[in-house]
Amino acid sequence: MAVLAAGVAAPLIHVPVAGSISYLHGPDYLQAGRPEAAAVILGTAFASAALSLLRAWRWLWATGMLALAQLAATIIGFNRTAAAIEMQADAPRLVDPALMWAGALLRQSHFQWGVAVVAVGSLMILAAAGIKD
Repeated sequence: MAVLAAGVAAPLIHVPVAGSISYLHGPDYLQAGRPEAAAVILGTAFASAALSLLRAWRWLWATGMLALAQLAATIIGFNRTAAAIEMQADAPRLVDPALMWAGALLRQSHFQWGVAVVAVGSLMILAAAGIKD
């Protein structure tokens, strides 16, 4: 649970010039640094801790899957947004230097170690549910 909570502040995506984006820090248009996504991850971490203290092991399946679903939504949302910006930047009739520059930067972006931290934290919760179930 602590690993999952720590993943909220870990860098998820690196965009050249813009820097690293985490659940706590990032522009809204990239669908990563959104407060509701951070709330879901932190909420599942704290709910998992509370459920563990209450020995409600079956509910850990729900919190672990919810955290994984939020991570998947973040990755898919970023990829879709980046692809849409890149497609607009590559439009043959469009001459917008700012959009072309943004498209070039997004082509060079990549996921960072924070994705693994959130994934491992979620999988640890699911493993606890499987062991105790």
